[in-house]
Amino acid sequence: RLKQRPDLLVIAKSQTIAIEFQCSGLPIERVVERTNGYLNAGIEVIWILGKNFTLKNTLTAFHKATLSRIGNQLCLLEYDTEKKTLTIRSDFCLKADGQIEFQEQKLNQEKLDQYSLFKETKWSIPSIDFKRRHEELVRWQTPFQRKFMELLYVNHENVVTMPLELYYILPSEWMILDY
Repeated sequence: RLKQRPDLLVIAKSQTIAIEFQCSGLPIERVVERTNGYLNAGIEVIWILGKNFTLKNTLTAFHKATLSRIGNQLCLLEYDTEKKTLTIRSDFCLKADGQIEFQEQKLNQEKLDQYSLFKETKWSIPSIDFKRRHEELVRWQTPFQRKFMELLYVNHENVVTMPLELYYILPSEWMILDY
């Protein structure tokens, strides 16, 4: 039995989805607890953030806790009640300089009526420019990345001698940032 009440409960085909519209402050622990409560009850959950939580320059721990799985992607959903616009951010990727880039889609009311949040999406594996990726890896400047390069040096290795897997950018690599 569910001990929480979603803002909206959608039953579509054989899928039950809780939609949470978060426009006021909520501790991350509570977000995780509510998400786990839904998932343990067999209910998918979609978090939609209000304008107080608009993504600015950094993907915060709160943003990460409220990511929603839409199809095969993790998405950050934000709804502006004044402009009646839903912003969907997806395809997050960690750049070599430590910044996160993503795709952004803004849907007004008309486009929202034609958009399905529940459509299937496929991961695309980007082609790799090994030379460019190598240059990015060599230029890493964060303390964590410098420590990695120092470890390579101490062990008589360098980026060139590392296995090719090092050059692949994983779709969820940005989730494991060491802050």
